[in-house]
Amino acid sequence: MQILPSGQQPASGLALAPFRGLRYAQERVSGIAEVTSPPYDVIAAKLGDVSPLQAANLLVTAKRMFERELRAVIAEYSRDEHEVDEEINSLKALC
Repeated sequence: MQILPSGQQPASGLALAPFRGLRYAQERVSGIAEVTSPPYDVIAAKLGDVSPLQAANLLVTAKRMFERELRAVIAEYSRDEHEVDEEINSLKALC
């Protein structure tokens, strides 16, 4: 059983909990549009006859493919998986 920070027990079924938000470096970008993506319905409209769900699936697939390729390239220059993970984490820290 999960106890919420307020001390209350969650209702049966879906339990929601807060999470730590991420902020972008305001001094490095001119606006939030540079560091966010448009809603799926906007992406779907740009892709033509594609539903928002299909647009979401396309983005998830593209992200997975990019991460797989990035890991492969970094692995060519790394000694082990731990070093690959460290390099990816250092790249994420740049954002």
